[in-house]
Amino acid sequence: MESRNTSSSSVTRLEHFRSIEEVPGAEALEDRVDSYYHSREGLLLAEQTNPGAISYLCVTSEAVRSVTVPMITATLQSRWVMGRPDHVHSIARASQQITGPLSGVESAELLPSLVCGGRQMGFSGPLPSIHRAGEERYSSDIQRLSVLLEDEAAARGCASVSWPFVAAPKLRSALRDAGYSEYQSGVWHTLDSAHGFAGYLARLSGRRRRSVLAERRMLRREGYECEFRAVDEALVPQLARLEYETLARHGVAWSPEISSYLLGVTSEHFGENVVASFVRRGQTVVAFCVFVRHGRALWPRHVGVEKADRRSAEALSESMFYQSIEGAYDSSCDVVNLGFGSDAYKRSHGTATFPHYSLTKQVSRRRSRAT
Repeated sequence: MESRNTSSSSVTRLEHFRSIEEVPGAEALEDRVDSYYHSREGLLLAEQTNPGAISYLCVTSEAVRSVTVPMITATLQSRWVMGRPDHVHSIARASQQITGPLSGVESAELLPSLVCGGRQMGFSGPLPSIHRAGEERYSSDIQRLSVLLEDEAAARGCASVSWPFVAAPKLRSALRDAGYSEYQSGVWHTLDSAHGFAGYLARLSGRRRRSVLAERRMLRREGYECEFRAVDEALVPQLARLEYETLARHGVAWSPEISSYLLGVTSEHFGENVVASFVRRGQTVVAFCVFVRHGRALWPRHVGVEKADRRSAEALSESMFYQSIEGAYDSSCDVVNLGFGSDAYKRSHGTATFPHYSLTKQVSRRRSRAT
């Protein structure tokens, strides 16, 4: 841990921590977070899969630790390309979304970037207050925090500060007020599982409902088995291969070894709350989706499909949508989160959508750090 005081009368102390386990009161996070990404185990998982890269800036104001921000530096060597600020900026720029200061900036000029709010794709933000922070102070706290993050970025030799996937309107507003450029970074998809598969069917059109039921009957008639359960360690090699092949088809540099490692460490941290929806033919997995169960929701971790199987499309729909809804309902989960990407495909299966936004600001690398 590193701590220092600032010259600001409203922000009296900064503390840097290398792990969420070092942050005082971190055990209280479990009762406060909405997403598993900012749960204690979710943050420890991110630390383990990004060794030595994640740190936490805690800002104490008026003797209250009011804001804690997970941070990681993104560079051209960071393998999590789709979550990097340069990639997000390049996609938005290609679709002419960007106006203002960053419209004429080359995406690579944003790197290195201090990525704030977590390494994950989705729900970038500060951790919920571990002690107390009055709601009326939120905007001013975030604006003061932005100055400190610019100093932190400059000290690391970064060219920008970025919150790549912000969903919360009040955080977006506060960061815009602090001079950040905003553009859409993705569309998050969810399914309501509170009323089970019957509730899902009731929301579909009559034609779509008949199509879904016909797909499910066909799979079972042809001998496919569909189930929602914990991940069997013996299946990990199959799942890793399928995920690798699926990502490779989308141009993502990956390997089965990476998938095997991530499946293993996710189970280490979340245990029986790592669940999966499978479609199998005999002993062969044709399609799967792995989730982390946190609170009353399922959160996406891994997905794969055997493209060579003649029923691969139906099997993927079964595992991603239908079986997941049934499994979530049986697990007392009200929401199935399906993440970003494949927008048209997911919408065609009845997902609700929520835009996320990148809030990014260039900084001077010569900026002197506050003392």
